[in-house]
Amino acid sequence: MQTSDSAINLYQCPACHAAIPSGRSSAKCPKCYADLPKAIVESNRAAASAGQELGSATLCVVVGLAGLGIGLYFLINPSASGYSNIATMHALAVGQALTVAGAVLLGFGIRPR
Repeated sequence: MQTSDSAINLYQCPACHAAIPSGRSSAKCPKCYADLPKAIVESNRAAASAGQELGSATLCVVVGLAGLGIGLYFLINPSASGYSNIATMHALAVGQALTVAGAVLLGFGIRPR
């Protein structure tokens, strides 16, 4: 399939005809560092941001809920292991750290856009 010279191929650099990876946000060609046309840059940025934003928000929510759940388990019942006082203090510290990290990740995942 051939394209005419007036049409812009969104996957090749007009100067050196190198392949441009989708999702690339740079305005320069990865091979020759020539400036890319505005249509190519905007198309790549739009494609990259939509998929990455949805995936990262979902990952933040899932990891945040897991961390929050495990952390709250250790905070609510730190003596679940039945060991000494030092193990109980360690369980409280781990529970506190996981709860805070889970809450922060959950907040990043559900923040308004």
